Amino acid sequence: MLFLRSRGLFKNWFWAGVRYMLIRHGLAKGDVDVTFRCGVGARLSPSAYSWLVNAYRNGLIGRVDYVGGAYLYGVVRFSLMVMAIYYS
Repeated sequence: MLFLRSRGLFKNWFWAGVRYMLIRHGLAKGDVDVTFRCGVGARLSPSAYSWLVNAYRNGLIGRVDYVGGAYLYGVVRFSLMVMAIYYS
């Protein structure tokens, strides 16, 4: 399963993955609450969660650092403040 790959990104990878699967199959509504390995929590839409996990699985994201309101993932910068994606 895809959410098993999220262990390197999130501290609560299991419950975040379960929540994502429930939303994806129409058994729940809302967003996915995650806690990044760097210790900061966030609420992600299912599409943002899926994008991050897929990017991590494909090697586009190597690690996560928290730097003044933005999360840096190797070559991709993703700001959770405005949910915008910036490519370097």
